Amino acid sequence: MKRSLIFIFIVFSAVLVGCAGTPQMPVSINSDFWQGDQYRVGVVMSSVPEVSVTFPGADCLLCLGVATVANSSIKKHFNSLNSNELEKFHQEIAALVEQQGMPVVVIDEVIEVSALPKYNSKIPNYPKKDFKEFATKYDITHLLVVEIGRVGITRSYASYVPTSAPMGTFVGSSYMVNLSDNSYTWYNPIELHKSVSDGVWDEPPTFPGLTNTYYQAIEEAKESIRVPLVAPSIAVKLIEN
Repeated sequence: MKRSLIFIFIVFSAVLVGCAGTPQMPVSINSDFWQGDQYRVGVVMSSVPEVSVTFPGADCLLCLGVATVANSSIKKHFNSLNSNELEKFHQEIAALVEQQGMPVVVIDEVIEVSALPKYNSKIPNYPKKDFKEFATKYDITHLLVVEIGRVGITRSYASYVPTSAPMGTFVGSSYMVNLSDNSYTWYNPIELHKSVSDGVWDEPPTFPGLTNTYYQAIEEAKESIRVPLVAPSIAVKLIEN
């Protein structure tokens, strides 16, 4: 009986792991992509979330309450900031793609990826959502998406006890989908946590050092999106010279 229970537990655990799914690994843009004279790229962005202060590891309600009270001055300051500067970032990305000689369509509507139809594929490097409707809607062959999940401050906890200093945070992804088969042409996961360089973060009420890490995280995230789109043009110029 004991062995049967152990076996059932192992099988159940395996099912749970399978349901969780495998995280999508990064996909680099093939250099040949930029030579595709029949391509036309649409560039779109998700909604920009409000600045948030989160406490991963403070898992119970009481733990979260303790963490919230202990960091109330941080929350008050960062709740006064906004992330509006990111709202037009897709236009900058569209300009970079256009610099490669690629026809571009700037899509100003906010994409709600979670609302798209599911796409079932067991082949690696295919999204869980079906983006193909954008092909006919905008007359494009590829869709470049900037998806922002979270911006703000993160401080890790173990129940009631902080295990890290607060850090500037950016979580999201940028990716390009080939709309002919719904596969990833590019996938760039982003998770950045920036600490105060000198370790001095507890400076209420405006927390200048910590605020700087917030903006650093945003700028580094932007750069991680720009670089793969800028690099091909730099390489071509170097070859020509």
